[in-house]
Amino acid sequence: MNTPWLIPIDEALLGDFPPVLRVQGRLLVRKTELHLTVMNGEIRSQLEAHPVAGDLTARVERFVGQVRGALGARMTGAALVLADGEALTVAVRADVPEMLQLYRDLSARGLSLPPPVPHVTLFMAGTAIGIGVRDGDELARHLVAETSLKALLLSAEGA
Repeated sequence: MNTPWLIPIDEALLGDFPPVLRVQGRLLVRKTELHLTVMNGEIRSQLEAHPVAGDLTARVERFVGQVRGALGARMTGAALVLADGEALTVAVRADVPEMLQLYRDLSARGLSLPPPVPHVTLFMAGTAIGIGVRDGDELARHLVAETSLKALLLSAEGA
């Protein structure tokens, strides 16, 4: 399987967060590497095995270049609390309509891809890599709560 297609995000663009956050009685640690997952490794493998992989890869690269510098301003402030077994994470939704258009374009070229859920994981516990949320179905399976990030930070139990 290929590595995921990620857009790194400068932590300074997202604001000043505490190093730890207590949510649902669990201590979550702030991630030091922030990114928006454009495509996980499984989907990237599908893309690269496609007969017109070069054209599709070029389309993804154009998307990455288009949104790379402005992602910090696109965080919606909606916090997602996600759980998977022992893993617990807090992510923030990202408003990236170009990403949804990218997936529509790729699907029109013969890749059957569900629309993604653009988000950036900020805090995590019980996992070194976060919780994979590829689409709305996976979000529904892992979603514990959705609230504003500001309210979550203000109401979080003291760490």
